[in-house]
Amino acid sequence: MLRAQASICSELLRRVAKHRPALVRAMAAAGEVDCLVALATAARERTWCRPMLTADNVLHISQGADSLLGIAWGQAGNHLIVWS
Repeated sequence: MLRAQASICSELLRRVAKHRPALVRAMAAAGEVDCLVALATAARERTWCRPMLTADNVLHISQGADSLLGIAWGQAGNHLIVWS
């Protein structure tokens, strides 16, 4: 019985190994989708917004916060304006 199971497992591994590149690509894509869904969920729950880009030569951050620190320790608003 053990010999038959070992033979089946070896055959399965051999067949799966043939498709390794496609499986690796699929796992990478699934990981990327998982990260994007997690970020989208956090953005919705924490009312995050996208940055607004303008032609002005200024960086203006209003109520900015570090996303990871905000989740770990609570939100702490910051304001920053930089002209160059």
